[in-house]
Amino acid sequence: MTTEDRELVFQRTVQSSPAEVYRAFTHPTALRDWLCKEASVDSRPGGALFLKWQNGYTVLGEFLEIEKDRHLRFTWRGRDEPFATLVDVQLIPEGENTQVRLEHLEVPLSASWDQQAEEFRDGWKNGLENLQSFLETGLDLRVIRRPMLGILFEEFSPEVAAKLGVPVSAGVYLAGTVEGMGAQAAGLQAQDVLVEMDGQPLPNPDALGPILQKHQGGDTVEVAYYRGAELRKTQMTLSKRPIPEHPATAAELAEWVRNSYTEMDRELAASLEGITEESADKRPSPEEWTAKENLAHFIAAERDLHTWMADMLNDHPIPDSLEYSSNAHVRMTAIVSVHPTIPDLLEELKRCQAETVEMLAHLPDELLRRKHIFFRIAEWVKETPDHFKEHTEQLKRALG
Repeated sequence: MTTEDRELVFQRTVQSSPAEVYRAFTHPTALRDWLCKEASVDSRPGGALFLKWQNGYTVLGEFLEIEKDRHLRFTWRGRDEPFATLVDVQLIPEGENTQVRLEHLEVPLSASWDQQAEEFRDGWKNGLENLQSFLETGLDLRVIRRPMLGILFEEFSPEVAAKLGVPVSAGVYLAGTVEGMGAQAAGLQAQDVLVEMDGQPLPNPDALGPILQKHQGGDTVEVAYYRGAELRKTQMTLSKRPIPEHPATAAELAEWVRNSYTEMDRELAASLEGITEESADKRPSPEEWTAKENLAHFIAAERDLHTWMADMLNDHPIPDSLEYSSNAHVRMTAIVSVHPTIPDLLEELKRCQAETVEMLAHLPDELLRRKHIFFRIAEWVKETPDHFKEHTEQLKRALG
């Protein structure tokens, strides 16, 4: 560091091993879970680093030095930055903990870099705080702290404005508010039109995002809105998000899923009672699945879940959520061809569900210690009943 560079040094001690902290800086999925939105990493000297954030900011870098579980040094060139700076990360064991010492180097001490330096300072301060939460609890503070308004909105047009007697044609038209949340507590109600929040105009619902990104749940902001022709202003406390609760162990999660499957299969059997094989082969319309293809979709979804979990077990990079690849028509046709009757399909579905339960019950301790991975699995399998209900309606249509 020269006398013309500023000092940007950050330290934080986390309850995790140096190996896990090293992984958090070098694994694409881990990086996404605490630092950025997208990541591509080739963690070797000369290897490339690419990071992207929700706001469109991107970083291209190159690893210069790597000492596994101990030290990383890489270049950092963000979008619109005239040249690359350096990031140096030291991982220092402290008993069962790790001290993370991060320096952002070669940031010029000049007015043209003042704003960028402050963004580096805020970014690393918040990032390392989130790194600690990510490693110790599995929770992403960016999500947990993201505020909620508790509003329902509909399209706003000059015609709607005229009907309401509102003297503007741009804004956020409220269809209602959510019980117990900030908007309702502030006195907002259906047919109000929000036009300003925190001193910023609200021409449409898309304008809410950038404003809310600057706040956390619990913050108070001023909002301006029209109720009929009257312009009103009030203070609104942004609602906090509930912290998600998950089973504490793999065995508990497996038992929860087993019980969910039992209930789902009971409902499925009831909906298929008395249905002939011929009617289950009929297509409601050229664009929709038959009843058997709906059952095939459930089977394919379980198989996709197995592959997704296997990638986690092998510590491969994974998408942020399970992306079903099961909608290809040829795949549904193939499954129905191999399991051509309703009893065959139901039996195969139960086998796939049993495999899911067994995989969950035998998740290794190493994965459970990576709470962000375990939570990701738990979040998805807990959504399975909703996925089932969505397609149950489609199944009913197929059966007429």
